[in-house]
Amino acid sequence: MGEVLEDRVINFYADNVHMTFEPKTEEAEEEIEKKLSNKDNIYGKSKIIAIILAIFLGRFGLHKFYLGKPALGLLYLIFSRFQIIMFLCICDVLIYILMDKETWLKKYGYQKRPKKKS
Repeated sequence: MGEVLEDRVINFYADNVHMTFEPKTEEAEEEIEKKLSNKDNIYGKSKIIAIILAIFLGRFGLHKFYLGKPALGLLYLIFSRFQIIMFLCICDVLIYILMDKETWLKKYGYQKRPKKKS
């Protein structure tokens, strides 16, 4: 195993896998700050609509269809007669309520493309 030091490269070896971790450079930190400061251009699915759909129509998986997960929505729809789906809907509502805005946008958001200049 490699040593954990702040300013040095860390190497890990396991069987046929070699991973190298390099410390963050100032350029990488500036790029991260730029992405985080550009939150105005990030749009996504509404958290409130997803919560309302999960509360009232979650048994049928409509909140999953809304959030762009049709496979899970179909599973919710197929198994809608079983009570475990209601438990999963309650869990989904709690997860959506407790999720902060940044995590929500990373998971369900998308960045709006700038308009093309002619």
